[in-house]
Amino acid sequence: MAQLRQIQQDASFPLPIRQAAERLHTPVTRRDLAPFTTNPVADAQLIIRHLSTLTSETAPKPTPASAISDC
Repeated sequence: MAQLRQIQQDASFPLPIRQAAERLHTPVTRRDLAPFTTNPVADAQLIIRHLSTLTSETAPKPTPASAISDC
């Protein structure tokens, strides 16, 4: 839940990602007062896809086999 709150408040995330985090973070008891998800799986998948993209962009690239010399 803390991670959802961080995503929701971090302006560096795109608005749809922050909105999905807000909907997932809204307690059921407040669903009439705040945004509430009607499709939690889709909201979670949206966030996961975005985070996966960020991770794959910053991951080290594998060394091509042609660049590895025989020892």
